[in-house]
Amino acid sequence: MLKLGPRKKIDPNKIPKRSQPQPAHCGFCQKKIPRPKPDCRFSSTLVGTCSHCGAWFIDDSTGKLGGEAWVVGLTLVAGPGGQAMQMREGIDFEQCMLAYDSRRHEVDPHRDAKRYGVGRMWYFRALDANHAPAV
Repeated sequence: MLKLGPRKKIDPNKIPKRSQPQPAHCGFCQKKIPRPKPDCRFSSTLVGTCSHCGAWFIDDSTGKLGGEAWVVGLTLVAGPGGQAMQMREGIDFEQCMLAYDSRRHEVDPHRDAKRYGVGRMWYFRALDANHAPAV
């Protein structure tokens, strides 16, 4: 027979809060962004741009297309005729990603976006010669 002893009182201030999804926003400037749209240059990728800071964002709703999102992001940041594969992170561009729900168009900054199968929104932004955001 299992003995359960007295119940412990739970302090409501010590209960971990579940992270709340937020409306989709830019990973750099935190401004709201529109839904990503199909781009004729890339067959299966939904992309968009932040009107405030000029960052490109790429939807990876399955969480399994990170390599494709990376190549698309570098291509968009490099621009036409750019040398996308010769760009260096922290010098020519910066990137970040957030957990993303494409059905509700929400991001969850507290959820681990690096887990396999978690939907992601990738953000890429070009840097100028002084390693500052090029706007």
